[in-house]
Amino acid sequence: MLADLFEVKETTDKGKGLYARQLVPMGTIICFESAGYRIIPAEEYETMSDLAKEHVYQRVDGTYLAPSDDSKYFNHSCNANVLDSRLGFDIVVRDIKKGEEVTYDYRAFSFKEMECHCGAKNCCGFLTYEHPAPEKLRLFWAKKVDSALRQVNKVEQPLGEKVRYRIGVTE
Repeated sequence: MLADLFEVKETTDKGKGLYARQLVPMGTIICFESAGYRIIPAEEYETMSDLAKEHVYQRVDGTYLAPSDDSKYFNHSCNANVLDSRLGFDIVVRDIKKGEEVTYDYRAFSFKEMECHCGAKNCCGFLTYEHPAPEKLRLFWAKKVDSALRQVNKVEQPLGEKVRYRIGVTE
């Protein structure tokens, strides 16, 4: 389930992308797996066409996930503004300004290898998938996610009670 804060628009060079309709502050939980997402066993994934695999992501348990919402339009950046929390949801790790593209670090899941042209200061130049990710990269992500998690209770959560239930927050 993706929070209703974004719109799909054409990018200048990557096809479609997801853009913020408003400021989305660090610590905002914007997405988590929901009933509409399809889980695909590895054996089935291997038989799928390249086109069908385009918006399918490998999960930690070796299965694959096909989102049923616009989260499939996250484009890559080596300095992404959204990351996987490893707690079952994706979290904003730096403020996303109104009109800014929502990005995700593709090195977090399986995909075809490709050149990277994200333009970030820390651009890797060529995307590859390693499981587990290299320690330096995992530490880079963990530092950003940890900072964002400290903001969760300080920002409005657009997924409201769904988020509170998902992360086990009670009052």
